[in-house]
This record gives sequence, structure tokens and C-alpha cells, in this order.
Amino acid sequence: MRVYTKLIFLGVLVVTLNSCEESMQSPPFNPQQYGESQVASQDFVDDLNRVQRQSSFPSSGEGMSRWVNNQVSGPTSGMCVDTTEVDSGADYSAVMSDEEKEFLEKEVGDPPSPGGPVQTQLPAVNAQSQDVYKYGYYRYKDSDQKVYGTERTIWRIKAAGKLLAQKGIVMGIGDISSRGGRTRGHAEHQGGQDVDLRLINDNGVATPCTVGNSSCYNREKTFTMIKTLIDVDPTKVDKVLINDPVLRRQINNYYQLKTGSSRGIASACASHDNHVHFSWKRR
Repeated sequence: MRVYTKLIFLGVLVVTLNSCEESMQSPPFNPQQYGESQVASQDFVDDLNRVQRQSSFPSSGEGMSRWVNNQVSGPTSGMCVDTTEVDSGADYSAVMSDEEKEFLEKEVGDPPSPGGPVQTQLPAVNAQSQDVYKYGYYRYKDSDQKVYGTERTIWRIKAAGKLLAQKGIVMGIGDISSRGGRTRGHAEHQGGQDVDLRLINDNGVATPCTVGNSSCYNREKTFTMIKTLIDVDPTKVDKVLINDPVLRRQINNYYQLKTGSSRGIASACASHDNHVHFSWKRR
């Protein structure tokens, strides 16, 4: 009887171990599909939308299980790393002029409260018309209708566009969020607080390009775009993802001098050679 009992126990143990091994295997992951893979789990999305995501192993068994599940379900896990040094000797203007503040109040009004529902659509601007030099942006990815944000996020984009238009710079606006917030194809872009932006060329207009292509990428004009997005709501900026180390250094220097914060907001991230991902905090 003891022999049979031991054999049954060993059989159950083998089945259990095989089951555990299979359940711990994550699906194949292609870094080039960052931001374009299947929709992430809601737990992972909730973690991304917190002010600071948990980065250490939890102590409880239940917490550990949830942490592991989040890691294998989140296409952004471990992909975005801040490798940028800050040059504290950089000299950037850190104050928006009174004229710019008055201009924005007249053109787009006062900023709405942070947070709120993801129901405000960024107005479309004909990319082929002269209107782009009036509004300072065009939408380049309308087919999936990921053109919704919170009221404040849309205000931020419109405000930055108005200021950039005065400098002859035109943004190319890609994905923001789907109406309501949940957005297929992204681990982020889930709460109307994120926007993808094309790089700026020598003529000051956003264009399909990569950071390694000097014929269509102008770093300083792209930096001007990012500075302006920071300027319109500096204390609410969360992060900027872009694979240009020189530009990241410029962004971090500017943000720290602008806000007095010691935090670096710019990071490298897989598949961010051809666009900037700009995020604001939820609150």
C-alpha cells in the first residue's frame, strides 16, 4: 500500500510540475512590436497608469503571482530604460513669457482640470492645407480613431500647436487614445494622457523619419516641439520616450531647469526611433 501511495504522489507531483512549467512560459515577444502587440491585461494597464509602478518583488504569494502575471502580459516590460546623463551646466530659458500666456488664454482658453473622461477629440486639420500653420499640427493616423484624450490633454496639444505655429513648426499627431480610454494595440495610451508625435524636419514640419536619418530629422526643431509641450503644463509631464541620446539629454536638462525637479523624464525605448511618445500624469 505504501508503494502505491508513493507512486500516486510522484505521479501527481510530475503532472503539477509540468503544468507549472507550461503556465510560466510567456508567449513569444518581438521587441520590434513594442506598442503594437495585442492588448495588455487590465492589471498591467492599471500599473502603468499609477504615479510610480511597482519595481521590486512583492513579499506575499498573491502579490508575487500578480506581479509575475503583469510582467509577462505587458509588452512594455523592461523595454524602456533611462540611460541619459544630465548636463547640469546647460543653459535653457525656463519661463514662458507673459505674451505667450496671454496668447494662449485668448486662443485656447484656460487649461481644464486634470483627469476626467476620455471623450474629447482632437480636431482634425487638413495636412495638405495652410491650416497646419495656423493650428501647428495635423493628424496622421485617423483610420483607427485613436484621437481622443482627456479635456486637458487635448487642450495641451492645441496650446502647444498654437505656440509652435508662431515659430513655423507643425506637429504630426498619431495615436492618443480610443474614446473611453481602453486602446487596443498599446500597453499605454489607455487613459487619454499619451500622444505619439512624428519627428520634425528641416522645414519645421513633422514627417515620417527616423532619428538616424539626417535628411529628414532636425533635432533642434524636434526639441523645440518637446520643449513647447513641456511649457504648456510643466508640472504634469510624466515621461518622454525617444531613441536619440543627445535629444534625451537636452529634454532632461530643460525639464529639470524648468521645474526644479531632479527627475529625468526622457528614456530610450524599443521601436521609438521614428516617433516621440509624450505622456502626462493622470492627476
